[in-house]
Amino acid sequence: MSDPGRIPDVLEHAQRLPRGGIYVLRHFGREDILSDLPELERIVHERQGLFLASWMSGLVSCKHLDGFHFPERHQACAARLRARGDKRFFTVSAHSPGAVRKTLSLHPGAVIVSTAFSSQSPTATRPLGPWRLACLQSKFKVPVYALGGITPVTLKRLNGLGLSGAAGVSSF
Repeated sequence: MSDPGRIPDVLEHAQRLPRGGIYVLRHFGREDILSDLPELERIVHERQGLFLASWMSGLVSCKHLDGFHFPERHQACAARLRARGDKRFFTVSAHSPGAVRKTLSLHPGAVIVSTAFSSQSPTATRPLGPWRLACLQSKFKVPVYALGGITPVTLKRLNGLGLSGAAGVSSF
């Protein structure tokens, strides 16, 4: 996941995407970043990944994206797209078990649950920890990815818990 406040060069950042991963361009409304969409698409697809952008209504017809990432506050937008028959892949953020439950009717490709571990991110909330994340994965039967405080050490704490994976801004 990108973050224009923490990742100044999204093209270089995307080069580090693990093969088969999902790259989420979080633009926070900065339209200047959108000029990189064609090159980001090329980089991500070379790595056999999926290229998503944070929700922005102006991107609905963008040909460079494989889908969208919906922050928790934009779940209603995801619901409207699904109601119109949009079948594209998308992910949704959730910051609590209740928020994960609300995403199920949206049929997301994955739910990115934050905050997994203690994090210095300005949007970090109280950490859920590995066991609560694992419970979410088993209870809701939707792919759950951990976000927040992901490091080589914390990533090892997620091994064997049944999570679908981990997401990060500066962790890869």
